[in-house]
Amino acid sequence: MTKHAATPQTPSTLDLIKRLVRGYVRPHWGAIGRAGIFMAIAGAMTGLIAQLMQPILDDVLGQQERGMIMPVALAVFAAFAVRGVATYAHTIIMVKVSQTIVGDIQKRLFSHFMGLDLAFFHAHPSGQLLSRVVNDVNVVRMALSDTLTGIGKSLTTLVFLVAVMVYQDWSIITCRLCCSSLCRCFYWGCGEENSGAFP
Repeated sequence: MTKHAATPQTPSTLDLIKRLVRGYVRPHWGAIGRAGIFMAIAGAMTGLIAQLMQPILDDVLGQQERGMIMPVALAVFAAFAVRGVATYAHTIIMVKVSQTIVGDIQKRLFSHFMGLDLAFFHAHPSGQLLSRVVNDVNVVRMALSDTLTGIGKSLTTLVFLVAVMVYQDWSIITCRLCCSSLCRCFYWGCGEENSGAFP
């Protein structure tokens, strides 16, 4: 009776992410932390711009106070300028980190290819290998850069905008959150009932 060789298990997505973070992202935590600081600054400036809408609408447009035009305009310009510089800074840092990670992965792949025998290269066309080295690694770069930047920037912006809303009127925000939670629960309940009505 012949024994069949055990087929190697394909690693899950979570295992691949852990391996990627442990082997390639961890050495760049310092740079990612600096990018996170600039993301927080950009998010804070977005919240400040939202807060500056109140004196623009109330004082400048509502009460026609001409003395408030220049201070508010300078504050808005400064907020946009600081947000632009912070966005540029964290974008450059994250692009540099992602390019460095791409270089490390490609170096490791090339060194691995150099240790393989000719049978491997006969079984796998050179175009396929080149596509994996270039295109697939660039997909990893885009995933790292876009995902980390999107999560960090969106999260900090959300925190500061919620802080501005709570600062302006916490009662209305609390009422809106409660109403939206009740509506969401009602929507989910209706969806479950409708899904159970059909076989």
